[in-house]
Amino acid sequence: ALIFVPLFGTLDLILFPERARLFIGLRLLNLIENVIILIFFLKSRTLQPLTINIVATVFFCSIGLLIAYMCRFIGGYDSTYYAGINLLILAMSLIMPWETRYTAINGSIMYVGYLALSYAPGFNWKFALNNNYFLVSTVVVTTIATHFMNKLRQREFAARQSLKDLDRSKSSFLATISHELKTPMTLIVNPIEEALTRQTGGRIELDRQDAEIVR
Repeated sequence: ALIFVPLFGTLDLILFPERARLFIGLRLLNLIENVIILIFFLKSRTLQPLTINIVATVFFCSIGLLIAYMCRFIGGYDSTYYAGINLLILAMSLIMPWETRYTAINGSIMYVGYLALSYAPGFNWKFALNNNYFLVSTVVVTTIATHFMNKLRQREFAARQSLKDLDRSKSSFLATISHELKTPMTLIVNPIEEALTRQTGGRIELDRQDAEIVR
């Protein structure tokens, strides 16, 4: 956002030079907001998921409403700038690993904001229908996509947990086996070591009792 929101200001200068001053001012205000949000995240060592979702909602919706307000001055519902809201909703669904309802809520806020802020008298109903159709479709598609991505994340998490449990079971099994083998191996090794210390003439002799233990 710190890069692309100002970068799209070049498009304002090329397509709508008469509105460039207003649009650049709006983009700068949004840029200041984004910097504040970035500083907030950098300074906050621990954040609750709800806090993150609320701040992210403010972040995404402020950009979406900014674009909707700009559409008001360059054709209203006829403006092609609505495509920026589509792009924003798609980016939001890809970037944010949140619950499906948050994608639906944010997409709905941006769409309602578009209807309210982009309205200008004398619009072409065919262009308006086209733009609204694609906006609603984008909200629906990204909401469904978020749902399935969450399902995939849950399956991946469950698979990783299963691997961790399997690894713990393997470690426990090996530790038990090692302990169980240590005692009989000690009973075998000790008599042999004692016999080696008593060897005479290159011959090793085991007491009957030690031989029975080794056997």
